[in-house]
Amino acid sequence: MSLVDRLLEELEERPEAARRLAKRLAADIASEEQLRSLLLEGLLREAATKEDLEKLEERLSVRMDKLEEGLEGLRKEMIELRGKMATKEELKALEERFNKRMDSLEQRMATKEELRALEERLNTRMDSLEQRIDQLEKRMATKEELRALEERLNARMDRLEERMERLEQRMDKFEAELRELRKEMADIRRQ
Repeated sequence: MSLVDRLLEELEERPEAARRLAKRLAADIASEEQLRSLLLEGLLREAATKEDLEKLEERLSVRMDKLEEGLEGLRKEMIELRGKMATKEELKALEERFNKRMDSLEQRMATKEELRALEERLNTRMDSLEQRIDQLEKRMATKEELRALEERLNARMDRLEERMERLEQRMDKFEAELRELRKEMADIRRQ
């Protein structure tokens, strides 16, 4: 065992002796200029200088300014969002207007059942017209009479088809409006 190991062991066993040795070494270091210089140089290498602290302060200041700018931007956005948000009363009024429009559309809009009933009536009338044509043919009408009758029937058919087309267009329009209103209502409820 080396002398240093034995000394350390002895100092561990006798704490009072360790303190006396430390005081003595500290007094020697304080009195010796060269030891004092070495100790101070070692400490100064690890210590922050005034310049280091100024650089740190500058970096922190820049970061704080950026944080304050970001915070100010967030404040402005929050104020803007608050201005854009609808109040409960506004939402209720909007919902009431929506419901009124929906009721109005539903009242004006022909249902599929109504369109089917119309189609059935038209088909019945068409069948009736075809029967009348058959009867007329059986009566051996002249070519001119048949042409005139055919023209009248074609004209009536054209008008019926136009009405049917207009009804279908109205139905498509009402369905599109209904989808749009439902979408608006869903958007309102999400807000």
